[in-house]
Amino acid sequence: MRYRLIGERGPTVSVVGVGGNNFGSRLDEDGTKAVVHAALDAGVTLFETADVYGGFGEGGGLRGAGERLLGAGALRQLKTKYEIAIISNTDDNLSARSVENIGVEFDHVITAQQAGAYKPDRQIFEHAFRAIGVEPSQVIHTAQGWEHDLIPTRDLGLGRRVWINRHGGPGSADYQPYDELPDLTGLPKLLGC
Repeated sequence: MRYRLIGERGPTVSVVGVGGNNFGSRLDEDGTKAVVHAALDAGVTLFETADVYGGFGEGGGLRGAGERLLGAGALRQLKTKYEIAIISNTDDNLSARSVENIGVEFDHVITAQQAGAYKPDRQIFEHAFRAIGVEPSQVIHTAQGWEHDLIPTRDLGLGRRVWINRHGGPGSADYQPYDELPDLTGLPKLLGC
């Protein structure tokens, strides 16, 4: 497989990609998994998704099913090796429905309400470390939010940081080190799952 840098700083993705417009509609969860695993085995790291793709049942059902299936599959794969947690900038009652919609059992759900602070305040991250019972150096922090996740975690001593750069943002050498991926599908491979 050949790979190419997107933009000047990345991410680096395969030159062949897989479109996800049939995930969750023409392809059910098992079919989606089969396609994704075959693509990953072939070295594909670029999966194109949109929150309007997919849908189960009569009349399309659940919008965004394709995107949910891709993310949930990556998270399930990560759970074979890691505990997974969400640090959410919401209250407990709002995050419960979001977590349920993802369709993956998280080991820890940390909310701004529990921490008494919202990202980018470092208090929410420090609360998460205490609540989970880990040292920052044991944490792999993966997030899409540049201003709310990558910038504030630079100086926390995390073991690793991964930016899910869904929109092809420029990033910054000032906030290295971090890995960069276009979506969650490449995360299991990056982390050795």
